[in-house]
Amino acid sequence: WAADSLWTSGLGFLYPSLGESVVIGGTTVASADIYLASNGSAIFNEQGADVDFRVEGNTEANLLYVDAGAEHVAIGGSTAAGADIILDDDGSAVFNEQGNDSDFRVEGDTDPNLIFADASSGRVGIGVDLSIENPVAKLHVQQGQSGASVVTASCVLAVQSNANTGDSSHINVLGGSSGNSGVFFGDVSNPAIAEWTTNSSTEESKFKSKTLFFECGQKVLRTTKTADYDVVAFDYYIGVDPSAGGFNINLPPAATAGAGRVYIIKNETSNTNTIEIVPDGSDEVEGEATPSINTAFGSLKIISRGVNSSSTSWVILP
Repeated sequence: WAADSLWTSGLGFLYPSLGESVVIGGTTVASADIYLASNGSAIFNEQGADVDFRVEGNTEANLLYVDAGAEHVAIGGSTAAGADIILDDDGSAVFNEQGNDSDFRVEGDTDPNLIFADASSGRVGIGVDLSIENPVAKLHVQQGQSGASVVTASCVLAVQSNANTGDSSHINVLGGSSGNSGVFFGDVSNPAIAEWTTNSSTEESKFKSKTLFFECGQKVLRTTKTADYDVVAFDYYIGVDPSAGGFNINLPPAATAGAGRVYIIKNETSNTNTIEIVPDGSDEVEGEATPSINTAFGSLKIISRGVNSSSTSWVILP
């Protein structure tokens, strides 16, 4: 052909050499059905007709099927019901539509198993090292393989790390700066049989349940002091040593401490120098402005009523 010649067939096939393109079903790019450009780009069904497109494989007749009327792409079949993968025009996608034992994997930049759906077990893994194990729970999140096993085969969530020192496996439940966030435990009749919530503004956590049973020993926060000390919210047991002389334990405002806050102040020595318990402002402990401990190994256990400026802002527990 000459450099500026055009070749056409009676069926509307056109090869315009000047434009370096092939058009099928029309004499121009705009009017054709198929457009093949010299840079490798291609457009099929340019006119937007209800015309399907099919790619056949070695054994699969519908390896790739573009259904113009249904506005979807099917892989492994010609219909949504019969294909293995459906990509719809609204952005939705279905993988393994036939329910075969066919896994699905998404690879990340550095993680070859960023997401892995194990079809045979019905489990999903995130970061699970498939060279060692498949997901062991309905959702298995792994930051390194630790070799640990789940307690039960019906485990819903497993979080795993291979860190042997310091921080290991963490789950963060994050709420707003002044709201509550937490975890609820329940069933079909009561979705909140028990709850563990944290208030961001007060920085307080609450575990609520009809009965709380710990199958373990108890360990509480122990603070020791030998001089004046301002009690803070997270204190519980304060062990004092007045051997060098008496001093004050200053309580926070009862309302700030919150109703139900318990403090135990205990003289851990045989020394009898006076330890004064000083409520805030006009708060009192059962009518006393400054109750004291002045006996060997003496103690005082108090609970806040959450009310400031009262003779019973704090009451004594046995």
